Amino acid sequence: MKADRFSFTQPMCANCWHRDHPDHPYTGLNGGDLEVCCKCGRHTRSGIYIRVDPETVDHPTITK
Repeated sequence: MKADRFSFTQPMCANCWHRDHPDHPYTGLNGGDLEVCCKCGRHTRSGIYIRVDPETVDHPTITK
Protein backbone atom coordinates (compact mmCIF):
# COMPACT_ATOMS: atom_id res chain seq x y z
CA MET A 1 0.00 0.00 0.00
CA LYS A 2 1.35 3.40 -0.90
CA ALA A 3 0.59 5.54 2.18
CA ASP A 4 0.70 8.92 0.42
CA ARG A 5 -2.38 7.98 -1.62
CA PHE A 6 -4.43 7.33 1.52
CA SER A 7 -5.89 9.83 3.94
CA PHE A 8 -5.06 9.94 7.64
CA THR A 9 -8.72 10.95 8.17
CA GLN A 10 -10.78 7.78 7.85
CA PRO A 11 -14.54 7.11 8.08
CA MET A 12 -15.80 4.75 10.78
CA CYS A 13 -19.21 3.13 11.27
CA ALA A 14 -21.18 3.55 14.51
CA ASN A 15 -20.76 -0.17 15.37
CA CYS A 16 -16.95 0.04 15.24
CA TRP A 17 -17.04 3.35 17.15
CA HIS A 18 -19.07 1.74 19.97
CA ARG A 19 -16.74 -1.27 20.05
CA ASP A 20 -13.53 0.82 20.12
CA HIS A 21 -14.82 3.73 22.27
CA PRO A 22 -17.37 2.33 24.75
CA ASP A 23 -16.86 5.26 27.14
CA HIS A 24 -17.62 7.88 24.46
CA PRO A 25 -21.19 7.39 23.23
CA TYR A 26 -21.98 8.46 19.69
CA THR A 27 -25.36 10.08 19.20
CA GLY A 28 -24.93 10.25 15.47
CA LEU A 29 -25.65 12.24 12.39
CA ASN A 30 -26.36 9.34 10.06
CA GLY A 31 -26.74 11.78 7.20
CA GLY A 32 -23.23 11.84 5.87
CA ASP A 33 -21.95 10.64 2.53
CA LEU A 34 -22.00 6.91 1.86
CA GLU A 35 -18.50 5.69 2.70
CA VAL A 36 -16.69 2.50 3.71
CA CYS A 37 -15.74 1.98 7.35
CA CYS A 38 -11.95 1.79 7.63
CA LYS A 39 -12.19 -0.91 10.32
CA CYS A 40 -14.84 -3.39 9.10
CA GLY A 41 -15.45 -2.45 5.46
CA ARG A 42 -19.23 -1.95 5.84
CA HIS A 43 -20.94 0.95 4.13
CA THR A 44 -21.82 3.77 6.53
CA ARG A 45 -23.36 7.22 6.65
CA SER A 46 -22.39 7.75 10.31
CA GLY A 47 -20.39 10.92 9.76
CA ILE A 48 -17.73 9.62 12.17
CA TYR A 49 -14.12 10.24 11.17
CA ILE A 50 -10.98 9.20 13.01
CA ARG A 51 -7.38 10.25 12.52
CA VAL A 52 -5.33 7.11 11.98
CA ASP A 53 -2.35 5.89 9.96
CA PRO A 54 -3.99 4.35 6.86
CA GLU A 55 -1.51 1.47 6.96
CA THR A 56 -3.01 0.31 10.28
CA VAL A 57 -6.61 -0.24 9.08
CA ASP A 58 -8.03 -2.94 6.80
CA HIS A 59 -10.09 -0.64 4.56
CA PRO A 60 -8.34 2.74 4.14
CA THR A 61 -9.94 5.54 2.14
CA ILE A 62 -8.00 7.02 -0.74
CA THR A 63 -7.31 10.76 -0.48
CA LYS A 64 -9.98 12.75 -2.31
